[in-house]
Amino acid sequence: MAGDRDEDELAALLEKLSLSSASNTDLAFQLQLAETIQACPESSDAALALALHDADLARTELDRRHAWAYHARSAASIRVTAHDALFARDLAATAGPTTATASSAPWRRRTRRGRSRRPAR
Repeated sequence: MAGDRDEDELAALLEKLSLSSASNTDLAFQLQLAETIQACPESSDAALALALHDADLARTELDRRHAWAYHARSAASIRVTAHDALFARDLAATAGPTTATASSAPWRRRTRRGRSRRPAR
């Protein structure tokens, strides 16, 4: 019986030692994992989402600037076109006879082919 008791104590001591060794190994692993996580740059989903948001925001700002420049060019083109139309209307009002009335001027006479020519002097 004493031999059984010694064997039981030895088995309990070995089990306690193996648990302690496993606990030390687990503790060492946890410490190494924590050090590795602290040393690595953030690569979590939140960091990736923030980086993508920053890139999207920069792209949106660039698109806004391009749209504003396009709008400014379009507005300038419309102003020039409107000015040209007003100028042409004023010029037509002060220039005299139009092309239609000029072609039917009394000094023009029609040829047989329908073309007009100026009479000889």
